[in-house]
Amino acid sequence: MKYLLLFLSVLSFLVLSSCGGGGGNDDEAFSGGARVVISLTPSNIDVGDRTRITIQVFDVNEDGIIVKLNYPDALSYVEETASLEVDGDESDITPDVDVAGDDEDRFLVFFLSEDDFDRDAEGTIRVELQANDSVNDGEISVDIDVDDPQIPNESEFSVDSPQFQPEDTVTIEVDK
Repeated sequence: MKYLLLFLSVLSFLVLSSCGGGGGNDDEAFSGGARVVISLTPSNIDVGDRTRITIQVFDVNEDGIIVKLNYPDALSYVEETASLEVDGDESDITPDVDVAGDDEDRFLVFFLSEDDFDRDAEGTIRVELQANDSVNDGEISVDIDVDDPQIPNESEFSVDSPQFQPEDTVTIEVDK
C-alpha cells in the first residue's frame, strides 16, 4: 500500500507539473509589423460626406512599420486629415503614398518608425475619406508590414506589387 501511495504521488506530481504553461502569452510569440484593429464612423454615408477611419496599432516592430490602407476608388483621402495619437497627444502625419490600385481601389501608405509610438509601442492613426461615388459593400482594409531598414521607403511599396494581405477589414456603404 505504501508503494502504491508513493507511485500515485509521483505520478500526480509528474502529470500536474506538465500541465499549463502553453499558449498563455501570445505577445512574446508575435513577430509581425504590429497588431492592428480598424474601425470607421460612420459606416453608411452619402456622396459628398466623409467617414473617419481609425487604425489602432499595438506591438510595433522595432524596425518600424508600413501601414497600408486599401479602399474603394469611389472614396478619396481628404488632405491634411491624417494624424497619429500616442498617449493622448495627437500629431499630424502625411501619407507617403496615395495612389490608385489596379482593381477599382486606392492605397494610402504610411512609413512610421518605432520612435513615433510610445514605450508600449502602440498608437492610433486616423484619416478621413470622402465619398465621390456610390459604393455597395465596399471594403476598407489595413495591412501592417515591417519596415525594412535596408530598403529605401520609396522602393518598399509598389502599386504593381503591393504585397497586401488584409489584417483587418471594415465595410462601408455610400448612397447617391
